[in-house]
Amino acid sequence: MSQDMARRARFEPSGVRPMPAPRSAAADERSRQDPSRPLTGIAERLAAAGDGDRQAEGRTDLGTLLQAAAGNAFGPLLLVPAVLAWLPVIGAIPGMSILTGALLALIAGQVLLGRRHPWVPARLKRIGIGRQALTRGIDAAKPWLAALDRLVSRRLSWMTRGSGRHLAMLCILGMAALMFPLAVVPFGVMLPATAILAIALGVTAGDGAWVIAGCFASAAAAGASALLLAWI
Repeated sequence: MSQDMARRARFEPSGVRPMPAPRSAAADERSRQDPSRPLTGIAERLAAAGDGDRQAEGRTDLGTLLQAAAGNAFGPLLLVPAVLAWLPVIGAIPGMSILTGALLALIAGQVLLGRRHPWVPARLKRIGIGRQALTRGIDAAKPWLAALDRLVSRRLSWMTRGSGRHLAMLCILGMAALMFPLAVVPFGVMLPATAILAIALGVTAGDGAWVIAGCFASAAAAGASALLLAWI
């Protein structure tokens, strides 16, 4: 045994391994986002957050869901309310369309203003969502979300940054505004929520094709919503 090994053996107890270095916040944020399966990953984190939160009996606060599923990234933070509004079981909860619409407008507006980190009011974070409805909605949607994830790839990245990104955020603002009057129409918010889901999916995964599809879907949803609201 060499002198160096002897000195090391003298100061390191047998069988004790050095503690690994703590992970940085940036590393945690990168592990939170999985571009290959953004929708499935967010659904799984939402379900895990709902199961683990015991602050209020039978309910999970929105802040817990946002932090667990999105952290401080704008793309996933747009995906979370879009998924919640798009799921029929959850989107049908009274007041959910107003909550998700306000949150989407707030986040999209911050992107347009050039903020580097998203901000959500504490009052919104404290709003509770029924844990049973959350779990049931996510379980029912997982096969559909997994199918959408398989259609995602990195392409047309120019639509996920710069002017393309601004156009996408303007579409989200318009669709979020539609969610307020459509709150009185059963499942009416699914029209704008579908367009927002496509845009947010593209922004999160770096897939400009989904952003473009979401922008066209926004135009179609605006027309269909106008006819629906005029009819009622």
